[in-house]
Amino acid sequence: MNKITLKEIKTTVEKSGYLMEQELLPRIERFGYFVTPNHNFMDQDTGISREIDIHAIGGQQISRGKFDFIFPVILTECKNNETPFIFFTHDYIFKGILSLNDALISGLPKEIEDKNKELISLCDFLKMYKFHHHAQIERISTQFCKITRNGQRLEANQEMVYDKIVVPLIKAVDSEIKNHFKPKEVISEEEEINLQIYYPLIILSGQLYEWYIRKGRNHLRPVKHVVFLRNYETRMIKGEFKIDVITKDYLNTYLKIIDREIFQIKQRIKRNVKRLRNEVRRECRVILEKRKNRINKPYQFKLK
Repeated sequence: MNKITLKEIKTTVEKSGYLMEQELLPRIERFGYFVTPNHNFMDQDTGISREIDIHAIGGQQISRGKFDFIFPVILTECKNNETPFIFFTHDYIFKGILSLNDALISGLPKEIEDKNKELISLCDFLKMYKFHHHAQIERISTQFCKITRNGQRLEANQEMVYDKIVVPLIKAVDSEIKNHFKPKEVISEEEEINLQIYYPLIILSGQLYEWYIRKGRNHLRPVKHVVFLRNYETRMIKGEFKIDVITKDYLNTYLKIIDREIFQIKQRIKRNVKRLRNEVRRECRVILEKRKNRINKPYQFKLK
């Protein structure tokens, strides 16, 4: 058996993507995140353990003397792509429109009771459609492909990329949301404001292109950031997920975008902190009342 040389080891590891993850970790940490590589979670559909490349969580205290917090959570898959990725985009007709729930959020409060005693989402109450980058994009993608070589011929396909990268991200986000806030863990009305804002992210080491049509003409151009939209439904998961796709050299700019959004959310919560604390108590009362009714509900025997 031929001995594997140091050069061969280096070349193989560099192509694998392991070094890419190690390079990105300190860059994310410098923005104040606690970073976990190879983050594990349970697949909701199979019950089998899965993992994503990077889990990063930050924290912002809303006001002094209280335990009201907002936590940005970045869930990342890394791809060391040697050939280009192309995302097909179209105009985003819902730019800046209310009631799209532009952010993936979990925790308390989730909904706000308006003056008509109707519930609206926290996204709508904070008017996140005015500043969240998912609501302010000009174009959005719902389809992509990867360019691969087959002998002397180039082919455009997904080559299992969707199942290996997109699906794990969606399942990781859904798992985080469900595990962060569990109604059964509410023990009183005195819970604090506790929110997590999720950012599913794909980072590419290689080329990223956008293909869009304008005035009947096809346009292909290199880009550093695309938003990919996926409606996903299985037996255990159902929802709409916006995923950011960026190049590696765009990471610092992307993290600054998140910082600005979290700052905006924090400021809007501070301006309405008393009301939001009341909404937390209202939601907790509803949860505790439902639990009480289940406990006190008489057992009914079923006759065969």
